[in-house]
Order: sequence, then structure tokens, then C-alpha cells
Amino acid sequence: MRSLKIYVLFFLVGVGVGFAQDPSTTVNDPTEDLFDIETVIGDIISPWGLVFLNDGSMLISDRGGALIIFKDNKKSFAAAIRNAEELAAAAGYDLDLSGFTPHSFRHTAITWAMQSGADLHAVCGYFGLSAEMVERVYGHHHPDYQSSVVTAMEGGK
Repeated sequence: MRSLKIYVLFFLVGVGVGFAQDPSTTVNDPTEDLFDIETVIGDIISPWGLVFLNDGSMLISDRGGALIIFKDNKKSFAAAIRNAEELAAAAGYDLDLSGFTPHSFRHTAITWAMQSGADLHAVCGYFGLSAEMVERVYGHHHPDYQSSVVTAMEGGK
């Protein structure tokens, strides 16, 4: 009981100190902005990674799995694919991404998340999908898929 009184005392002193302000203190409200905000690239829902490339362009990855090159005020998925293939070739890998689309990368990212055992609701929130859609399309990739059936077949409950 004594420790409760001490905690209450500390709380009340802290609140009192927090609200005790010098009445001469004022808040400055600047009449002009101290900085400007410029939207450089629109229509990207959740940019996840950004790298500035040597040619002045930007390579952007979206949380949903899209890979985008932004150069000369234009977004280009095709340029991102070419750049990925060139980077792979420079590292000694033969990478053919022809036929890949932003959806392909998104699908792969969701599949990998499910295979890694990610929580269903976390995957839904991260990729902006409904639980029904993730369960129907990607649910079979999860390590716990049908685990109750396996347990039952092995004689467990």
C-alpha cells in the first residue's frame, strides 16, 4: 500500500510540473512556410525502398511488390526490368524477366510471405487484400495449411 502512495505522489508531482508553464511563453505561428513539399512521383501507394542510380534515375520498390524506374519525370516498369537484368548480368547471373509484370512480383511476394508463415491478417494489411482473397489464392502456401488434418490423421486431437 505504501508503494502505491509513492507512485501516486510521483504521478501528481509529474502532472503538476508538466502543467506548470511560464505564462510569458508563447507559441510562434510563422506566417510563411519554412520549407516546400513537392510530390515528385504520384500513384505509388506504399513506397518501400528507393535507390538513386548513376544515371540520375530512381529505382523504387513498392510494398506490394512493384519495381519501378523513375527517370525524366516518367515511371517505367520495363526500364526496371532491364535494369534488374543488367545488374544480374554484371554479377554473373543470367536473368530473364521477360513476361513478368508488376502483378507477377506482387504474387511472388505474397506467396513468399505465406510460405514463411506470415500471419494472415498481417499479409492482408501489408498487401491491401481481403482475408478471403489471401486464403483462397495463397492459403495453401502457408506451412499451417491443413495441419489440423495431419494431426487428426496421426491420431492426435
